[in-house]
Amino acid sequence: MSHLTRSLAAAGLAIGGLLHALLYVDAGYDAVPQAVVRLGFPAQAVASVVVAIALLVDTSRRSALAAVVVSAGSLVAFGASRTVGLMGFSESGFAPSPETPMLLAAEAIALAAAMVLAFAPASRIARSEQVRASVGAALAT
Repeated sequence: MSHLTRSLAAAGLAIGGLLHALLYVDAGYDAVPQAVVRLGFPAQAVASVVVAIALLVDTSRRSALAAVVVSAGSLVAFGASRTVGLMGFSESGFAPSPETPMLLAAEAIALAAAMVLAFAPASRIARSEQVRASVGAALAT
């Protein structure tokens, strides 16, 4: 469970990061006058990819907590930009499409998987890995 969950969180973050970079370049977010948005897109892209790599190399809860912060931050910023505004910047709907819905799905998957890694009891994760190893050994014989 832990390896699959970790891979799912990392994939969601990496896809989210790549989509942030794509939107920055192709959808005109590099020309937005509000610095928080203009600089936030590339910062989110870099942070997402760095944390995705960290999730794959570091199995501690630290990397999972970082993934929760990055993906939740992205979703909160999106929600704010569609409701109350984000430092003077606001949009409506899911444009540009299909990137925005894909980005939201990737971030939601990353957040759900990272929350399992960060907050699930360690004994439960360890137990599932023991069961998987036992089943694998039994099938190998």
